[in-house]
Amino acid sequence: MKKLSLLVHANDRSQVLEDLQRLGVVHVEFGKDQQRLEILVFKEKITKLEKTHQFLTTLAASEKTVFHQETYPDDLDVLYDEIEKMRVEVDDLRSQGVHLAKELESQNVWGFYDAQKAEALNAAGIKLRFGKAPAKLFEALDPQEPFVEVAKDGSSVLYVYLQDSKKESAELPGQEIFLSAGSDQLQQKLLDIDAEIKKREKFLLGYCRYIDGLSDGIADLKDRLSYSFANYSLTETAGGQVLILQGWYPEVEEARVREFLDSSRAAYLLEEPKGEEQPPIALKNGRLARLFEPITKVYSLPNYHEIDTTAFLAPFFALFVGLCLADVGYGTLMLAVTIPAFFLLKGEGRRLAGLGIVLSVMTIAGGLLLGDIFGIETFKEGVPNQLYPSLLRPLALFPTMADAMALPILLGFVQVFLGHILRMVNGFRRDGVQGGLKPIGTALLVITVGFLLLEYNFFGPFAKVMVGPIPVGPLVSSIPYVSTVTIVLGVLGAVLVLLFNGVEHHLKFYIRPAMGLWELYEFISQILGDILSYLRLFALGLAGGLLAESFNSIGIMVLGNGHNPLMWVFLIVVLLIGHGINLGLALIASFVHPVRLTFVEFYKAIGFKGGGVSYSPFQTQLKSNNH
Repeated sequence: MKKLSLLVHANDRSQVLEDLQRLGVVHVEFGKDQQRLEILVFKEKITKLEKTHQFLTTLAASEKTVFHQETYPDDLDVLYDEIEKMRVEVDDLRSQGVHLAKELESQNVWGFYDAQKAEALNAAGIKLRFGKAPAKLFEALDPQEPFVEVAKDGSSVLYVYLQDSKKESAELPGQEIFLSAGSDQLQQKLLDIDAEIKKREKFLLGYCRYIDGLSDGIADLKDRLSYSFANYSLTETAGGQVLILQGWYPEVEEARVREFLDSSRAAYLLEEPKGEEQPPIALKNGRLARLFEPITKVYSLPNYHEIDTTAFLAPFFALFVGLCLADVGYGTLMLAVTIPAFFLLKGEGRRLAGLGIVLSVMTIAGGLLLGDIFGIETFKEGVPNQLYPSLLRPLALFPTMADAMALPILLGFVQVFLGHILRMVNGFRRDGVQGGLKPIGTALLVITVGFLLLEYNFFGPFAKVMVGPIPVGPLVSSIPYVSTVTIVLGVLGAVLVLLFNGVEHHLKFYIRPAMGLWELYEFISQILGDILSYLRLFALGLAGGLLAESFNSIGIMVLGNGHNPLMWVFLIVVLLIGHGINLGLALIASFVHPVRLTFVEFYKAIGFKGGGVSYSPFQTQLKSNNH
């Protein structure tokens, strides 16, 4: 990125801003004055129209009809008001319909109630009164009294009392119930409400022909909002006659920017970023790594002076998710969902589906490595080849619990070591050679800790330590004078930490050793905890596998000897519900914990600061626009 400073005469304010917006490559540094009434009005209008656009788009999609698009003849605010009024009416009618439906359902226990006939009986001297009383109370009533049992509702009795219209009304036993209208009247009201809802829905469907016009209107408002931000970001000087605007642009666009500037009436200055200035960030990754950019953005974009971590966290994150789920069956189900989604969705949804495909493949790979399919441990003797071909069994490279535990620890050492290497690169870029020496020292200490754990048989006999097929112990033990090498690496690492910490803060050389002692204490006290926290990958994979195996066992218990066909149905239901619950829980955990390891352990090793602002050029979304 390069910095652009513009000096604009007050009379050229509008023209320069409009031309700059049409150029569409400069990220303008907006000022803090963003609470102007004009800006707030634009924001409110955009929010309202986006809500309307989303509603109409969903409505059109539900009808599966292509609507001929037209331009709305009036202000879009009028369109919003008309649609909102209609939606409120529809919601109100639906609420009335629900209330009437409940009333009719509660009235149906009395049979078909004809209000006109009830009025005729009343005129003839018989008044119908309805009640509900406990069964014991009803049974104790005088049988000579004109009580007629209609139905039983649990421990209560619904009844009708035939009262002489000329007599004064007496209190009924239990609770008296009043029927507001006849069954036919309620049914007719429901039909009328349904007709009114359909009438209004038809009107709403008619508005779908304005979806494209609504999109253009929203884009125009966003252009105006962006213009207002830039306009109020101009700093006045020389008594308001000269205005200053600052922004950033990618170096690859320099030719276009210079051409624009040379043809404009503004004075300008182009500069490289200085010191602690923070230009905006435009991530540049390959097609595969780009899928993981949403993960990077969950925490924060790197600042301009840091390495983009996306390509480095991507393989670890995918592998961590694969180890957390680690089931061929679950991965296949995920793949069956994400592949169609990739082709059906567009934009950000399609990119997320692409990420889902990668994670599904890694889940299958994790299941193959650990030998697991729907909770069945395929490396066990007796698993039939029809269920899991013997050809795939050799792919279970980490079948034992010891192997499954050792793999995350190895990955933890590798990722933390990589983090310190990236920190070294950041240090070299920011502060020169001295800036990278302390991270080198820390990286050497990470290696030292790993070697010491092996040499002191923390993982078993030194020369025989294997992580699945990976000969970690034999490789390290084959290093000549490995004990001496370990001591040299540790001493060299400690010296670099003591002498070159705090370079980024410009600490005096004689202060650094004291600060370095604290750095060493923090490293020694935290490194094992950081590495062992990667065991959560093993724990989650183990928990998911045990739950899946438990549901399989429950299903087999339900099936019994298999002679009853109905039990096969129950077996399928148990497996579907059980594995569905397990997969849902595993999906949540397999996102949360790899994210935690990435943003806590890995980013701590990198010394990640973040705080980057995404590159958002000042540009138009419509080909023509009037401010």
